[in-house]
Amino acid sequence: MSPKASKQSNRYQPLENLRNQLLKLEPAGANGFEGLVATSLSDLTGLTFRLAKSGSQFGRDASTPRSRFAIAMEAKRYTESLRLEDVAGKIWLASNELASVVDLWVLCATSEMGDGVLQKLEEMLEEKGITLLMLDWTEAPLPRLAVLLAATRSTVIQWFINHTSNEIAETINAELNTLRADNNFIPACDQLIRDTSASYCGLAALRKINQDWSNRVFSNRINSRTAFGQYLTVLDDQNRKISS
Repeated sequence: MSPKASKQSNRYQPLENLRNQLLKLEPAGANGFEGLVATSLSDLTGLTFRLAKSGSQFGRDASTPRSRFAIAMEAKRYTESLRLEDVAGKIWLASNELASVVDLWVLCATSEMGDGVLQKLEEMLEEKGITLLMLDWTEAPLPRLAVLLAATRSTVIQWFINHTSNEIAETINAELNTLRADNNFIPACDQLIRDTSASYCGLAALRKINQDWSNRVFSNRINSRTAFGQYLTVLDDQNRKISS
């Protein structure tokens, strides 16, 4: 093995060890993967996340109370890459049940999601004015779910002490310390903080809503008259559409 390959292997070993520990957790409940992710997101954002009761989830495993900025979270503890059919149902429920209630929908997964699936999910949510934040296990430069756990290390370690054992908590602590020492961690952490802030998220969804509204009212005489009381169909004659 070349020195470069060996260095890369050593870098990713803690990530695999951490992922294996996450896969050993129960998938649901306060003492499972859902509880861990909700606790970590609460620490990062300063918001209170409450786990949804079975049968009344409506497209989320946990969410913050209704307010000027609200977040919903879905946690998927998977070993294989996420497919569209794995999450499409949850996304459909979230986009219909949580529209105008939630600003940010966070999908946390122990596996990787392809760009095509991610784009489709973003489109489904943005049509309802909800921003998607994907925290999966794409390794380059660092898995965003791992960055979340490392960014809230103290809270995460206490969670493992409370719900597993001191031995497992020590193992997790060592893995997270290695991750925090990675050169890519600080910029990835800063980006994560921006992506979960009220002042930053939602712009893409807002842009899509404004774009669709503009195309409707400026290209149709009836819609224009309803919106403005006069005909302002500037896109009609040229058969153009506003694009982002």
